[in-house]
Amino acid sequence: MPDVSEHVEEDVVELLGSGHDPAKIIIFAEHPEYPGYLHVEPLDGDARGAFYTVYRDWMSRLMILNGLHLLDRFLAVLDADGYVPLFTPSTKRILDDVERWNRPLAVEGFELRPFQQFCMNQALERAREGTDNTERFYFWNWSAGAGKSFCSAIGAKVLLADDPGVDLVIACTLSKLKENLRRNFENAGLRAVTNDHAKPAERRSRYHTGDVDVFVMNYEKLWVDFDDLATLIGGRRVLFVLDEGHKLISESGQNKARRSLDKLTRTCEAVVWPMSATVVGGSPLRFRDVFSLDSYPRRNPLGTKEDFVTRYADKVTTIPIKTRNGGVFSLTKYDWNLPLLQEVRHRVGDRTMAVRKTDPGIREQFKGIECLPEWVPMTPELERLNDLIRDDARRARDKGESRAQHYLAMRIAAINPEALKRSSNTVCQWLADEHEDLLVTDNSNKIEMLNDRLESIRESQDQAVVFCHWTELGILPIDPLIKVPHVLHYGTGQSARESQAAQDKFKADANITCFLTSDAGTHGLNLQNARYVISLDPVYSYDDLTQRNSRIDRADSHLDGLTAYVMITEDSVVENRIWSVCEERRKLAEVVQGTREELTYAIEAVSPEADNIDWLIGLEN
Repeated sequence: MPDVSEHVEEDVVELLGSGHDPAKIIIFAEHPEYPGYLHVEPLDGDARGAFYTVYRDWMSRLMILNGLHLLDRFLAVLDADGYVPLFTPSTKRILDDVERWNRPLAVEGFELRPFQQFCMNQALERAREGTDNTERFYFWNWSAGAGKSFCSAIGAKVLLADDPGVDLVIACTLSKLKENLRRNFENAGLRAVTNDHAKPAERRSRYHTGDVDVFVMNYEKLWVDFDDLATLIGGRRVLFVLDEGHKLISESGQNKARRSLDKLTRTCEAVVWPMSATVVGGSPLRFRDVFSLDSYPRRNPLGTKEDFVTRYADKVTTIPIKTRNGGVFSLTKYDWNLPLLQEVRHRVGDRTMAVRKTDPGIREQFKGIECLPEWVPMTPELERLNDLIRDDARRARDKGESRAQHYLAMRIAAINPEALKRSSNTVCQWLADEHEDLLVTDNSNKIEMLNDRLESIRESQDQAVVFCHWTELGILPIDPLIKVPHVLHYGTGQSARESQAAQDKFKADANITCFLTSDAGTHGLNLQNARYVISLDPVYSYDDLTQRNSRIDRADSHLDGLTAYVMITEDSVVENRIWSVCEERRKLAEVVQGTREELTYAIEAVSPEADNIDWLIGLEN
């Protein structure tokens, strides 16, 4: 029997006396190791496994409710299924929190969804009542498309009007997303500017005008304009909105923006709101590091990096890697304990709220998207090209030389062999000199299959977002090959104004069938007018894949039948193994961030070695 108080024991005895099945009596208690979380157990311990199997969408393997925002809906489901919930006195504070955070948040002109309202109340409460950066910190760990940027603007509006609230908002995001983020704040009725004027003096003068509520900037400005920002915010109450906050996380150490953020937040009374759907990537250490963005890493509730590794890694391996010029650097590989990682999110529940589109009560508010692999037959010419690259890679390995260029050549060839001619890569130059006959677009079937699908999408009067990771070797050579009306979007080399124009044109003109983009379009864009996403290349990162797909699967999506295709060349070792790495990283993100995000595909079980180029290109022996 679960531990229950004397008062609850009396209720149990009464229920059993009236003929209730012990397996239908559910005890809710505050978890002894994770304060603030609800532990859920059937009175009959033998029914525990069956109960979890049925309700695993709602709780972790530790029998802890995934999020307090789910409680009311979970109780309704239990009631409909004939269960009787009993709450121990330890839950009183938690139930008071739930009631308070569920209260309607009235902001004139805006209507919030229940999960948005719940999270907003939590974040605002910490901002108002916290006495230091750590207590005011809140991580918006919502799925892409759930409305983080929209809600942060509303939250900023509330705090700017509050007493105590904030005096100013510094909102950081990626360069291509600044205008979209600024529009969110402007739509909330705030005076928001993107401070990116060409002349530094003009840009910096804006910090001292006094007529701006929100400064929207890319992360680079945190260090480029550090002195002016420090003067602007010194001693004031400032809200830092860190859109796509995972960009501040680097396993190789702090970048300039991160160091500047830490210094800036210490000069003022900071409220720090990182926002990211996809922070885990290939390492749960990245999730841990989010909770140091309050500039007080020693107070991280998940401990130091060393503490975290000791607790959750079964094995740590250091791999020496040789560079082309004869140097050596070390790569650290962690074998993470997935069952133990289940607890991570419960250790930080007071300062974050995870929202996943697969959560019960959340998924009903999204259209949902089906993600399918599209297997592309390998041509004989592409098979020969792969063999040539692999044979040369084997020779390079025997000489102790790098195989990174072979890996890149194999990946580009799977999409568009002709693009190899554009590369200064010595392997690509060798292929162009000696095997030019193989560097022909038609030697890969992907472009033909892409055009066929786009023609079909156009005939049905729909639109599609097409991704390829690379710009110079990817979408630029593909651009003239696309047969339907389309716009082009990419990162370096395209100005923010050109990028925004491509987005606006695609959304305004239904005759534009295709939005062709590099991974510069992976984050932050709202393209819910499209029904399809097509990835020309599989990606390592499950986070990046979900971000691609979430450009069209958003809280305000209105189209049914949302579908994502990932083009994978059959018999291509590199593409199939990258796809398997993506699946392993999905599992890692699942256990760290909680709830289940499952894609509609099945892949062969392998032992992925994402950092082993020889394994990726098929040189195991």
